[in-house]
Amino acid sequence: MVFSEVIDRLAKRGPLPTMARAALEHALQAESLDELFERVADRQYTRKLLFSSVAELMSLVVCSRMSMRGAFLRSQASIGASLQAVYDKVDALEPEVSRALVRHVANACPR
Repeated sequence: MVFSEVIDRLAKRGPLPTMARAALEHALQAESLDELFERVADRQYTRKLLFSSVAELMSLVVCSRMSMRGAFLRSQASIGASLQAVYDKVDALEPEVSRALVRHVANACPR
């Protein structure tokens, strides 16, 4: 996961980022994100572009302050779809999928 590079930089600063890394890696496992999408999405479907790939790109956008295009170009080899397909998937993301993702992460992270 390219997102782990961001967490690696933070982890060098102390134990709290290391614990946050473990919690996020657990919560954002590709298999569980893709299963969540398949279970919750109503109108969208998976052809070549996995929901976990889109989630990883979005995490790069948020944590690295890069554009979606920049995140895509950095991860292009592992995405398996075009930049337009990424934009289309993000644009059509159903609100229930976003809600389910937030619930999933909240339930997966220790309190």
